[in-house]
Amino acid sequence: MTTAPDRSTNAATEKLWWRMLTCGGVVRAGAFYANRPDEMHLELVKANEPVDRLVRRWAKSKRGRRLLAANTAQRALVARR
Repeated sequence: MTTAPDRSTNAATEKLWWRMLTCGGVVRAGAFYANRPDEMHLELVKANEPVDRLVRRWAKSKRGRRLLAANTAQRALVARR
């Protein structure tokens, strides 16, 4: 279960928390695990349809377009969604 960051946390952790909120519960960050936090861990926790919507939304963003232009394998994967 994810919890809000403690106010004593650094700015990067707080930014990650707010970014997770914009994902509509599709992505969960290991940085907020209660027993064993893992800052490098992200996981998809919803079924395919919400994940597909999030992928399409990210692909349309300025950063998403730039990343997909540089990575043809990822671009092909997103195109199949």
